[in-house]
Amino acid sequence: MIARLLLPLLVLTAVGPTAAAASVTVKQGETWIFAVERGQPVRARRVQPNAAAKAGEIKASLRTMLGTNLTISSQGKVAYTYRAELLDRSGRATATRASTLPAGGKPTFEYWREAAVAVRLSDFKAATTDGSCP
Repeated sequence: MIARLLLPLLVLTAVGPTAAAASVTVKQGETWIFAVERGQPVRARRVQPNAAAKAGEIKASLRTMLGTNLTISSQGKVAYTYRAELLDRSGRATATRASTLPAGGKPTFEYWREAAVAVRLSDFKAATTDGSCP
């Protein structure tokens, strides 16, 4: 009887961390390369700023200059819209923006006046070739 009552709680506990990990967090001064599957970043790895993304990968770099600056580009054939959340020192989101990312290696520059320690990227959705929403 108790096992039947606890089973749904165990399932939710097992699923919880997986759902929370469906993003990539880029800290100030870092560069990350990742792919997108089912709308979320996968196979994310921290790289040197001069590293090149392979076909189908996305490269994102975060820097400070009069606020927070994100440079992001996709070496894929699919343009995306995505969610970008600025994070403060406690890891709390201070600003959220829906952004666009064109296909074919064209870089996109995002700027926020707010200073942030990191940006969390998630919820990638296919868009038109130029990166605008369909």
